[in-house]
Amino acid sequence: MKILIIEDENELADSISEYLSEENYLCEFARTYNQALEKIESFHYDCILLDIMLPDGNGMNILEELKRQDKQDGVIIISAKKRIRRQNKRTSNWCRRLLDKAFSSFGISSKDLLRYP
Repeated sequence: MKILIIEDENELADSISEYLSEENYLCEFARTYNQALEKIESFHYDCILLDIMLPDGNGMNILEELKRQDKQDGVIIISAKKRIRRQNKRTSNWCRRLLDKAFSSFGISSKDLLRYP
């Protein structure tokens, strides 16, 4: 299973990748908004872990771009922003789960990463 981790906090991204790699997932990284756009335009991912606050753009726009391209990549949003966790119809059809950035890597399960039928 191929996973794209869109996260600008290197330590967190590396920790997530280490955990998922132990579970035999192939992880790739995008540390910026622009890198993320390049990767989603060029590749298919089984799951995307998406940070909303990126240094050069808003992760919600990446979600919109996935929708515009009619991509079927599953998305899990990781965010420290409480309002993202409380809202949002905009994410409901395109996001499988919202995770608080305070989560431990044990908060991600294989069920979260597997695509819905």
